[in-house]
Formats: sequence, structure tokens, C-alpha cells
Amino acid sequence: MPQPRSGDIEYQAMGQGLSADCQKCRVPVSDGGTLIQWLRLAGLQVTPARAAVVRAVASQARPFTAGQLCTAVAMEAPSVGRATVFRTLELLEAQGLLDRLYSLGSHVSYVVRDPARPPRLHQYLVCAACNGVTEIADDRLEGALLAVAGRHAFRAEGMLVEILGRCPAC
Repeated sequence: MPQPRSGDIEYQAMGQGLSADCQKCRVPVSDGGTLIQWLRLAGLQVTPARAAVVRAVASQARPFTAGQLCTAVAMEAPSVGRATVFRTLELLEAQGLLDRLYSLGSHVSYVVRDPARPPRLHQYLVCAACNGVTEIADDRLEGALLAVAGRHAFRAEGMLVEILGRCPAC
């Protein structure tokens, strides 16, 4: 994987052939307090079940599927149902705290956004070989996409770009 530039956040996914404890494949994890605070400041109710799901989301060291999250929540809070997990994922995505990635395989994967970052275009480089994911911030790409939308008299309200390819390590 290329070294992230200042402002980039490096993500690596649940890649085939990667050691489960591979340090380069991990993302920063937290106790979920920042995400819970964000939801409360947005005026949303954070029930104990929702908080358990948010904590499980924040503790994921790699991009994760809904199924993987259900397993993680069941281990920590067995009384929380799958429906609560799925509804919380939808809520976090709607609040701009998660991105849904489609190019990591047959199942949709999620990555946590940094709540301190402005709600702007999210751009990811996705390695088809190792499932590595690197979030990049490229103002030129964002500008070009906004210009294209503008030429079509389209007002963009959000964008997610996934560039599928191979990282230097693969």
C-alpha cells in the first residue's frame, strides 16, 4: 500500500491471504464515544441497544460487512437483534458517519468516516487483490466531478468514489 499523504486515512479490508493480526491492515478503533456524541448532538436518541451497535462499529479494525457486525454485536450484547444492527447501520450512513463500499466483493462493506471531517466527497482506492482500502482526499478530483455535475445542471449533494485496481504491494 502507498503511504498515505497528510490528510489521508488508510483502510485495509478483510483480505484473503492477509494475517488476521497484520498491523498494516488495521484502522484506528475507538470506544464509539465520538459517534454516540455526534448522534446525540444531532438530536437522535441513543438507546442502550443502539449504543452497543455504535461501539461495535467503532471497534472494527477493518472495513466490515453487516453480517460481521451482527456477529460482533452478538458477542458483546446478545440481546441486541439483527434488525437493530441494520437500522443503526442505515442511521449511521444517513448521518454521514459511515460509507458503504461496493467493490470489496459480493457483500457490501462499511468504513467509518471521521466525524470531524467535513461532509465532502469521499474517495477510496480499493485493491482487487488484497481488499485494501485507502481513503484519499483529492481536491482536483472533487472539483472535476462537481464541474461535470454542473455542466449537466445537476446539483451534487454527496459523492462516493471507489477506484478499483491494485495497490503497489500486489
